[in-house]
Amino acid sequence: MKLFLLVVFSYFLGAIPFSYLIARAKGVALHQSGTKNIGASNVILTTGAKEGAFAMFLDGLKGLVPVILGRYFLVGEWGIVLLVLAAVIGHDFSVYLKFKGGKGLATSGGAFLAIDPYLTLFCFFFYWAVYLFIKQFILTTLILLTLLPFFVFVFGLHSSYVFLAAGLALLSYWTHRKDIRSIIKI
Repeated sequence: MKLFLLVVFSYFLGAIPFSYLIARAKGVALHQSGTKNIGASNVILTTGAKEGAFAMFLDGLKGLVPVILGRYFLVGEWGIVLLVLAAVIGHDFSVYLKFKGGKGLATSGGAFLAIDPYLTLFCFFFYWAVYLFIKQFILTTLILLTLLPFFVFVFGLHSSYVFLAAGLALLSYWTHRKDIRSIIKI
């Protein structure tokens, strides 16, 4: 019962549309502006770097908090996987926005920051190194997500986190499907 309640809490926490609320407070309707995505990246594009960084921070907390709660309530590694997946699914398919949302990257990043800060730091530097080489944010993101399960394995994390990384990558492929189609057409 404890795990079930934590999963429900994680979903509803993840579903809070911080980016939407921050942009709305500035008079911007994210679903009609910029990339039309309800996420921190679009907040940066439409309202500015300060607001976007704040949205990214809050979205990251949506992934970090479930990991901390999972550890506090001793739900185990697989329980933490469920909590993180619930938070990211909440972010991507928010009940507050008719099951629309962002792409889950900051929320996933916040979760992995709590799971293993060294892995997260490595991924941060890897991301920017790849980006500086290919100069495409979406493609760089997809490369990182594709390699994330491998990185998790190499860093020696619990096998459940390899599964989590693969699940988050699949979710992100889904939320980036339009971007993937446009990359393939290039």
